[in-house]
Amino acid sequence: MGSNQQLVKVKYFSAYPANPGKRERQDTFFSANNLNNRFDLILGNFGKKTVYCGYCLETFQIPEEKKTDVNIATHMIADCIYVECDITILVSGDSDLTPPIEFIKQHNPKHVVNVFFPPRRPGSHLKQITDNSIHLEQYKWRFSQS
Repeated sequence: MGSNQQLVKVKYFSAYPANPGKRERQDTFFSANNLNNRFDLILGNFGKKTVYCGYCLETFQIPEEKKTDVNIATHMIADCIYVECDITILVSGDSDLTPPIEFIKQHNPKHVVNVFFPPRRPGSHLKQITDNSIHLEQYKWRFSQS
């Protein structure tokens, strides 16, 4: 972050998992971050998705996170329209977020959209439509030091 920039808000999009152990760890993480008034937690939920296994010829219910990408898209567009910020940093490799980025760039070409790709999420299509991108995997040593 440059000396002329100010971090306005960190919006964290997630959902509580059904697994009690995972939920407890995630709740500890959320509680710690909620102590910072710049942290906003926006929750989706987990639903069940039916998948068919062609190998064993059975169907299974697996958890699937719902509403997270729609919540991200909605907030990105709202922040742009209401001029809440002039730079958006998206930490994702989800190509479903292409339409909101394209909308932002069309609506306000001066709005900067940076994408930080998590490990093993190449996001090549997102890279083509953003102002800057970083693959966080190359900074693994920094994360291990924090």
